[in-house]
Amino acid sequence: MACFDGCATCTSSGNNSCLTCENNSLGVNYYKSLYHTICDTSCPDGQYTDDTNYPNVCVLCNYTCLTCNITNCLTCQTGFYLDVNKVNCISSCPTSYYSNLTTKKCQSCDPACISCSDNTQLSCYACQNNGTTNFYKIIGINQCASSCIINGQYAKLSTYTC
Repeated sequence: MACFDGCATCTSSGNNSCLTCENNSLGVNYYKSLYHTICDTSCPDGQYTDDTNYPNVCVLCNYTCLTCNITNCLTCQTGFYLDVNKVNCISSCPTSYYSNLTTKKCQSCDPACISCSDNTQLSCYACQNNGTTNFYKIIGINQCASSCIINGQYAKLSTYTC
């Protein structure tokens, strides 16, 4: 029985009966996904190709990755964010970074902020010295400023708060 194009071994001649995959006569690579009996030219989300170690087989990504390659996560599953080195998906971003819900990446806060909800000084939860200037968290609003701008507040250097 002849297998469908891309199938090396199969249980029938249909395209959804492949047991193993191979490259076709035109040199097109086919891969068998982990959970299906179809050979395809790419792997589904959550799996990647590794022609050196596992030819013609899709390999499972780390569970936090939506898409990946042999070394890195490329995009993340819901609830995870691509780390600052763009290698792993993590559940929370490190200090001075925030979880961008749109891009699903850890992105830097404004240099005045230790923690924030986006990259402006108006979204800081805590402030710091950015290397040249002390910034202070203004009481009552999520803003860092180089001085306490509201009457009755003074700068407390030990906590970078007004």
